Amino acid sequence: MARLQAYEKICQLTNINVTFKSDVLQKYEQSFRKAIEDYYTECEAIHEKRDDEEKLYKAAVEKADKLSKDNSVALIQEFEAKKNIAIENYGDADGESDELDKLKEELKILEQKLMEGEMLLVEQLSTVNDVFTKKMRELKDRSNSKRSEFAGIVGELVLQYQSNVGEFIEKERIKLEEYADEDSEAKTKEQAFLRSDKCEEAINSSFESQKEYIEELIAQCTKEEEARMKSRTTEIGLQNYTKNRTRVSEIFDVVALYEQVITMVELEYKEESEEEDD
Repeated sequence: MARLQAYEKICQLTNINVTFKSDVLQKYEQSFRKAIEDYYTECEAIHEKRDDEEKLYKAAVEKADKLSKDNSVALIQEFEAKKNIAIENYGDADGESDELDKLKEELKILEQKLMEGEMLLVEQLSTVNDVFTKKMRELKDRSNSKRSEFAGIVGELVLQYQSNVGEFIEKERIKLEEYADEDSEAKTKEQAFLRSDKCEEAINSSFESQKEYIEELIAQCTKEEEARMKSRTTEIGLQNYTKNRTRVSEIFDVVALYEQVITMVELEYKEESEEEDD
């Protein structure tokens, strides 16, 4: 907006307007557009890389979760088979209560193995998270670097634009001096404008406004990038914490269920024994 306002002030006279567009403004706009296109291409590459890292991360987490789940299921199925045999043999004349005592020990071993598997999964996911976080930080740093590089390029373009405007104004002043004998109203207005402080103010105002806008934009983008990184890291941490709490709770539930089964079998056998004694 400031650049356009300055442009309107500088180009308020028809003759200057046409020359300014061809000699200064169009070249500036072309260079500025190319800088934006190059920066946009780099941003797209970073965005695609970030998506790729997200997919790799999710695939690694899913694989670790599946392996851990399959291992837990196998352990439970193994214990289930032992439980069925123990209950079937419990109460035999030779075995008495020995089978259930062994089963209780097996249940302790099952709980230990399930917890060890969960701790192993936590360690594996921690490693996966560390790798993913490192990749994300590298991309964030790359993004910040490219953003700063873009700001530098644009800053140079704006500075060059200001210089070109100043040179253009000076050339126009010289031209007007050469044709000072032409006492037309248009020439008089041109001379008055180019010699006035308003011309310099328009140039300086345009430069400072663009510079401030670019700096504010870069700072805002960098802040948003850091916020996204922090949010994603926090999200991953909460997800892993919640999943761990859930899996540990499931282990406790499985063990508690088998304890109830063993207790029920013992009570049932006890009642049967009492009835036989009666």
